[in-house]
Amino acid sequence: MRKCLIYALPRHVVAALRSSRRSIDESVRQVENGFVFPKRITSLEVPMQRIKTASPYMLLVLCLFLAVVVSLKAQGQAEGSQSASSSTASSQLNYEVFKAKVEPIFLNKRPGHARCVVCHTANHVPLHLVPLSPGSTTWNEEQSRQNFELVQRVVVPGSLESPLLKHPLAQQAGGDPAHGGGKHFESQNNPEWLTLKAWVFGETAK
Repeated sequence: MRKCLIYALPRHVVAALRSSRRSIDESVRQVENGFVFPKRITSLEVPMQRIKTASPYMLLVLCLFLAVVVSLKAQGQAEGSQSASSSTASSQLNYEVFKAKVEPIFLNKRPGHARCVVCHTANHVPLHLVPLSPGSTTWNEEQSRQNFELVQRVVVPGSLESPLLKHPLAQQAGGDPAHGGGKHFESQNNPEWLTLKAWVFGETAK
């Protein structure tokens, strides 16, 4: 990286660096040892004008280098955070409970409402479910695993703010203002809503 930065400087800037004063001779000698120059730097006197000319280029190269370092570091932190978040969500949400208790809620018929599976297998909203196989009344193991991953998009483990809990809940009970499929749960005492809540809060299979 240092070698690339040296070669990126204009020739007259490199010449100015090579003829720096005795007070910075040791630093120049270290640079000389790191990069093979044609000959030993011996000049000790540099006109102030040449130093002033070199300074802006040195500052520019330093700024570019720092910008690259900061960008790479930020990208690495973002990827690490995303990976950790996904891993944490999967570890807190139990698949067996999801398959045994949560998935049936998506299949249940409630008076005045279409079943969740009817809309959420055909639309492209955040909560998307795998379509049932022809002639099937429930999902197979592979489909359930897919649903488990998909439903996590609308779950914040341990939070009542999870869209899975708020979206189908009546607004007066703490739900969202609107839901295309209607409000399936009128209160937080609804047994099905409590099942969803227990899973979101980390219920495990007994």
